[in-house]
Amino acid sequence: MILREFVLPFTTGIAIFLFGMQVMRIGFENLFLNHIQKWLSRLTKNTWTGLLTGTITTAILQSSSAVTLLTIAFTNARLLTFKQGLGIVLGANIGTTLTTELLAFRLDKWSIYLFVAGVLLFLLPQAKLRSAGLAIGGFALLFIGMNTMQSITPLIKETGIIEALFSSNEQSLMMGISVGTIITALIQSSTATIAIAMNLINDQLITISIAIAIVLGSNIGTCGTALIGCIGANRASKQIALSHVLLNVGGVLLFYFFIPLLSSAVVWMTPVVTQQVAHAQTLFNVVCSLLILPFISHFEKLVLYLLPSSKKNKH
Repeated sequence: MILREFVLPFTTGIAIFLFGMQVMRIGFENLFLNHIQKWLSRLTKNTWTGLLTGTITTAILQSSSAVTLLTIAFTNARLLTFKQGLGIVLGANIGTTLTTELLAFRLDKWSIYLFVAGVLLFLLPQAKLRSAGLAIGGFALLFIGMNTMQSITPLIKETGIIEALFSSNEQSLMMGISVGTIITALIQSSTATIAIAMNLINDQLITISIAIAIVLGSNIGTCGTALIGCIGANRASKQIALSHVLLNVGGVLLFYFFIPLLSSAVVWMTPVVTQQVAHAQTLFNVVCSLLILPFISHFEKLVLYLLPSSKKNKH
């Protein structure tokens, strides 16, 4: 029963969701990647323009991890300096919120129509239309995957696993952060983790505070991609990866104490629980990126102190 009613629907839903993310990203890459590579190398003269470039690029590619890996690759090729790459990483954290904001609208009833439209466009001979079909079809798969995952709700309610996991008020927030971190590290997608949190809160299995804790944890879990991407790269690329880790972990440590305030803020903004989760992620990422900007030179010194540039790799 566990295999049929829990494991299969959940893993199938996750697989569909992650496949949709990949298909959507491939579509957007085919449409915009050449332009994005030019933007990354040319429009990052200072941290502010880097932040704007990172935000727009991630909003288009729908993956902060992809943009962070691109930044590491460009820094490794010495097309970007560490300081320029730092601005892009800050912007990537903001741009990634677009996907979850769109998911929060729960366009479930339109998902099949979007998927069919995507398939029809993909069958056309024009390359641009085929790429647009991939992007639209991939986006539709996100909702199909979320719906598939949601089918496990009756079993979760019956077993009481969520109540047991978050039974202690004192430890539930730390547990939420841990769950968000572990799931994101395993499936390499903070968006999928947040989609799971949206499903849980939509089914009234968790509170908004715990959902926010899972969102915060997903920001820590996504650091694994950057750390893996810098293996074998030069020192500046490793500094970019370290910056990503420090920004996300530091932001979570700061916001942990303000989870009740953030919960009240998003509840005030909208009564729709899935949108509350999305708004919480947006507020967290935007505030963290903007807070660090006035102190960016000090942050740069901290990273260089923790991971000094070797003479060979200095720009």
